[in-house]
Amino acid sequence: MITLYIIKHGETSWNKQGRIQGEEDSPLTKHGRYECQKLSEYLSETPFQALYASPSTRTVETADYIRGSRRIPVHYEEDLREINHQKWAGMTYNEIEKTDRELLHLYRNQPEEYQPEGGESLHNLKERVGKAIERIETDQLSGNVLVVTHQVAIRSLINFIKGRPLKEMWDTPDIAGSSITVFKAESGQYELQDVSAIPHLA
Repeated sequence: MITLYIIKHGETSWNKQGRIQGEEDSPLTKHGRYECQKLSEYLSETPFQALYASPSTRTVETADYIRGSRRIPVHYEEDLREINHQKWAGMTYNEIEKTDRELLHLYRNQPEEYQPEGGESLHNLKERVGKAIERIETDQLSGNVLVVTHQVAIRSLINFIKGRPLKEMWDTPDIAGSSITVFKAESGQYELQDVSAIPHLA
C-alpha cells in the first residue's frame, strides 16, 4: 500500500489575477513561495519514497521547496500536467464569457460534453491523470509518495479514484494553493482520506 500526498502548486501571478493557466505557465508569487515554504516545514518529518511532479515551472518550483535538501528521487511526469485550455490560457472567466459563452457553459455545467477545438477534453484529462497514478502505484509498492500537480488535474484525479461519471467532475471542493489531498492506494483500490487540506497555513 502507498499513501499519496497530492499537492497543488503555490499561488502564481495568474492565479492572483484570476487568469486561467492550463499548460501555460506563470511564476509563483511572493505569497506562493511563502505557502510552499510553510508546506515544506509541515512535511519535513514525513518520510517520502519518491516525488512525482508535473514538469510545469510552477509545480517544479513547488516540488523543490517541499523536497528541500532531502534526497528524495524526483520524477517529472507529463501526464500530471494541467488540462490544455489552448486559447483560454491567460484569460479571465469574464473575458471567456464574452467570447466563448456556450463552451464555458459546457465546461462548468456539462463537463462530459466539453470538447474544445484544439484543446483538451475533461475526459482525456481524467484518463491521463488516472494512468499516471496507476503507473506510480506500480513503481512504488509501499510508503509515502509526493505528487505535485494542478487544480483541475487533482479534481479529475478525485473523480477517477472515486469511480464517478464525468458529469460529477465538479462535485469536489475547490483545491487551494499548496493544499494537500491524501489517499491510499493498493492493487487499484483507493481510499480518499483528505481533500485540499492547508494545516500549514493555519
